[in-house]
Amino acid sequence: MDNTNLRGNDGHEVLFRRHRKPTIGVILPMLSGFYMGEITSTLRAYGVENGINLIFLRVGHNRDFDIPFAFDHIDGLIVVLHAAASALVEKAVQRGIPVISVAASYAPLEVESLSSDQASGVSALYDHLVGLGHVDIGFCGDLSVNDVRMRFKAFQKRAEHFGNTITKRHILNVSNTALQGAEKRMSAIGKTMLLAVRSSVPPIILLSA
Repeated sequence: MDNTNLRGNDGHEVLFRRHRKPTIGVILPMLSGFYMGEITSTLRAYGVENGINLIFLRVGHNRDFDIPFAFDHIDGLIVVLHAAASALVEKAVQRGIPVISVAASYAPLEVESLSSDQASGVSALYDHLVGLGHVDIGFCGDLSVNDVRMRFKAFQKRAEHFGNTITKRHILNVSNTALQGAEKRMSAIGKTMLLAVRSSVPPIILLSA
């Protein structure tokens, strides 16, 4: 007996099977690692607890993924760290698929965004380092990521508060926070520390993943 038909879901058509569980698509750069791994593990646990099917798609860090994957099979879409191109997110919105973005903005599209407090931790850390007597404090992270830019703004504000000048040598921008980014980051930090030793002014670097 054929138990498959199509039903509308706020304007888009979703493949429907009787007694079918809700299905959420998840597009993200990586599936593992200390950050992406925690996200996927949490989503999987939530899915099991609430009877939700999840379709994970690992697309890398290029941020140009624009294939409308499984649009006929999903009830919602989660995008992590700009993993999907804006054109793809726009197509999902146009089809009435609810979209949630984690740690990235797709404005002006009608997309719900989730972000955490990015300022307090950086401010507290900066204050702590100043309390230890440090004044030459740098920042390292992927400044193309919205969350990291918010942390950098907090870093700038604390530096201004204490009258510390930020120059190019205080900023280490990396292309991503995966292994390649970490390698570039540590290489840059090594060169910075070598120059610092030669100049007898060792800096402190804030790492922002």
